[in-house]
Amino acid sequence: MRYKKNEFSLEEAIELWKKINKKKLKVSSEEIIENWRKIVGDLIANQTQSVCISNQTLQIKVFHSLWKKELLYQAEVLKSKVNEYANEEIVTKVVVL
Repeated sequence: MRYKKNEFSLEEAIELWKKINKKKLKVSSEEIIENWRKIVGDLIANQTQSVCISNQTLQIKVFHSLWKKELLYQAEVLKSKVNEYANEEIVTKVVVL
């Protein structure tokens, strides 16, 4: 189908809108919590009781003290996984409870 100079198909218009507004689309902390298993994997997700993000601090509550130590060692990895998922620095600190 031929278009005039400023006409686009709906698909082209949506793709153009996504490109323009890509930086404006932000991930909320609720979305991080909902997708926790997808972000960190089943092994870590099964050992965590709750996850909370406030003031750029990721708070993770775990079942067992050995997992607490392990997650403290992996704090930077967890932080980078969450930030990578969000495509921005949403977490600057990780606290394991």
